[in-house]
Amino acid sequence: PPPAPPPRRPRPPPMSLALGDWVSVRGHEGQVRYFGATGFSEGMWAGIELQAAVGRNDGAVRGVRYFSCAPRHGLFVPASQCVKIDGPSDSGSGAPDLADAWVKVEGADEGAALKAGQESQKVIDYLTAQYPHGATPDKAPALKKERSSGGFFGGRSSSRARVKNQLSQGGDEAYATLLAEIDLPPDYAGPCFESRPTAADAAALLAHVKRHVAASEGSAAASSAAVPHRIAMQLLLWARQHFSNVGNIVDISIAQGRVVVVGDTHGQLADFCWLLRSHGPPTLENVYLINGDVADRGAHAVEIFLLIIAFLLAEPAAMHLNRGNHESLDMNVRGFHEGGGFATEVGAKYDSAMFTLFQDVFNLLPLATRVNSEVLVLHGGLSRTNSATLAQISAIDRRRPIPVAPVNAEDMLFFDLMWADPRAVDGVGLSAVRGAGCATFGPDITRRFCEINRLRMVIRSHEVPKSLSGVQVQHAGRLVTIFSASNYCGRIGNTGGTMLLTPALDYQLMEHWAPTVSELLVMEAEEEAEKDDKKRAREREAKEARESAGQPKKKKKK
Repeated sequence: PPPAPPPRRPRPPPMSLALGDWVSVRGHEGQVRYFGATGFSEGMWAGIELQAAVGRNDGAVRGVRYFSCAPRHGLFVPASQCVKIDGPSDSGSGAPDLADAWVKVEGADEGAALKAGQESQKVIDYLTAQYPHGATPDKAPALKKERSSGGFFGGRSSSRARVKNQLSQGGDEAYATLLAEIDLPPDYAGPCFESRPTAADAAALLAHVKRHVAASEGSAAASSAAVPHRIAMQLLLWARQHFSNVGNIVDISIAQGRVVVVGDTHGQLADFCWLLRSHGPPTLENVYLINGDVADRGAHAVEIFLLIIAFLLAEPAAMHLNRGNHESLDMNVRGFHEGGGFATEVGAKYDSAMFTLFQDVFNLLPLATRVNSEVLVLHGGLSRTNSATLAQISAIDRRRPIPVAPVNAEDMLFFDLMWADPRAVDGVGLSAVRGAGCATFGPDITRRFCEINRLRMVIRSHEVPKSLSGVQVQHAGRLVTIFSASNYCGRIGNTGGTMLLTPALDYQLMEHWAPTVSELLVMEAEEEAEKDDKKRAREREAKEARESAGQPKKKKKK
């Protein structure tokens, strides 16, 4: 079987800090002004006065002042998130430099994947020309594994191997046959879906996934599947049916409530769970829009996808999912160290049939979502032309892998929607960072696109903002970037971002730093215990009041 995803690194022991120490926190420099216990959470916390106005407070939290500084220069973090430094650097915060360095590394990984895909496409084109209509040379070896070989199947029954050869043709009967052979693990304690899940079922699956992941953190079981094979396959089959019936652009209309726009999560389950806790579960008045790039890089993309699908099936109008450039075969088949990893993750948790099914679903995901007719949400960016229309986007044949070697206008538009990045100056250029033909677009392209298509603004994701804040407003407010994976890949030090979009299309940009899944469960348990204590106190007070009311009044002495 393919190697399991790399386990989470063990947390370092608590750092000892002293008042006056200079530290770097999430790429920003500051000085320790408080270190000790707080009234807002357990454990030892460091109160940092940052040099830049990127903090959360002025040294006071929930009415308690721990130190004083300018507004938005104060930040409280666990000591483990601080890195001691000798003193302030000449340039202040090193965040932009760190972001630039990371973008170059990430761009090199993705550029290499694109180039590899382009070379593969040349071979495919040649073979198609030489052997049209499925013809193959007489002496060519059969391009399939022997039934006895392991592969992703790990040497399972020959009947499954026969079924596997039919899966790429998309036959529901083949999947139904395979599904019937898969049993639930005897120790599985999560929800079972005899029919499409309800909101309660999706919430129960979320709770089960969190418990499973928290229990296996740092152990050999960390790469095991939190969702059993049978349930995962059934959810994907239902998802395939759902996305087969949606267009390239999905329209959301809200008259009340809000839309929560979530950017890249890249397998970081802690961020996804934290966002559901912070903003509440998906409902008709709390609609979630996941803007692609759930796959690759992190160890739990499978679980995030299955949770998104469970909530989507429970209430399709409350959960939406766009396609990102990582929801594609060319990226998924690369290793974790090459910016991919999703194929490895699926292979370790399930088998090749499941990977095939995930690709079927990816090829059906919509390319964009429009909110109240005036805000367009897409993953990458705008076309390198200055005349792209929503009608052209709607006409794209999306039911295929993302083209890595565009040969016509439709392919180029598809490619740019997934891969393009904004730039500060007008015009269009080629990305020096991503390479492989990726485009950059300026404010004039965004302005023209909004004018042609009667849009107020465009929301996209696809990259960590250089400010490391998780959100960035560009192009005179017409373009907003949302990136939701905090401390991306466990080393970049950025906050994650989300957007809360109202029916009037006003918005609020939110940032977060996600705790681990284990820490989140502890927080939830403490909150539940506090609620239970308050409930018992109210019941006790009510009982005492009833008993007091039932006692006869004492006569006043003359």
